[in-house]
Amino acid sequence: MPACPDYWTYSGSLTTPPLSEFVTWIIKKQPVEVDHDQVITFLQAIWGPEQDFRLIMVVMSSLRAILQASPCRSLWRRFQIPTFMPARPCSLYTCTYKTRNRAFIKGGPLEDNYRLKQFHFHWGAIDAWGSEHTVDSKCYPAELHLVHWNAVKFENFEDAALEEHGLAVIGVFLKLGKHHQELQKLVDTLPSIKHKDTLVEFGSFDPSCLMPACPDYWTYSGSLTTPPLSESVTWIIKKQPVEVDHDQLEQFRTLLFTSEGEKEKRMVDNFRPLQPLMNRTVRSSFRHDYVLNYKRNPSLQLAK
Repeated sequence: MPACPDYWTYSGSLTTPPLSEFVTWIIKKQPVEVDHDQVITFLQAIWGPEQDFRLIMVVMSSLRAILQASPCRSLWRRFQIPTFMPARPCSLYTCTYKTRNRAFIKGGPLEDNYRLKQFHFHWGAIDAWGSEHTVDSKCYPAELHLVHWNAVKFENFEDAALEEHGLAVIGVFLKLGKHHQELQKLVDTLPSIKHKDTLVEFGSFDPSCLMPACPDYWTYSGSLTTPPLSESVTWIIKKQPVEVDHDQLEQFRTLLFTSEGEKEKRMVDNFRPLQPLMNRTVRSSFRHDYVLNYKRNPSLQLAK
């Protein structure tokens, strides 16, 4: 510890999964000095001596330095916690469909027009869990997210993702039931993108076919559930799930976290654990007795 007693403090979250917001941070004002060889020895103890860290050193006063080290993604996968469900890293990987269409959403909790950027899925290793939100503590086997950005206030998605009211994400629960014919068009492409970082061109597809008929929803202001976890999202969680059959869910579970030629690791449980509510308010478009548990902020329950 440094000799100087001065510090900054704030209430915040863990910086590694599960990213829970229950931390009182105390940041010491005075740094402690270490030399370059000590830093390298420390990093090699964590990631192994064979890593190329590509250290970026910015010399400040004295011998102090700011370090940026790669690979940072490995860190996200190493820190996991035991829960009643399988321990899960923050969801860095999923199956994402990027779109070039100019579909918009507006109204409800949104003051501006939001343009569709991409949609993706989160799912579990089995049908007992997988969704990023729960209702009355009930998990669904998967959840669809349709990600939109505020095309009125921002020039591009990247800027919108970092600012308040920049994004709107529609969440749709997937439940086990009958075969979903429209979803099958996407499922049929999954074998061609089985490995990490693979892409495939996809013909025209209207994602509105994946939306439930019921217009009811919950909404709250929250954050992305993947890095950078920016507090920029208006969440709109549809009340009615859509049905998919077991074979369709199993196709998602054939995808891999790993690249071709690497030891295979199935892409499952790619969802963030439930987070505490903090001071957020969840509103609904309907009168109900449901309790919405949600991902943004363990095991939180909101009485409506």
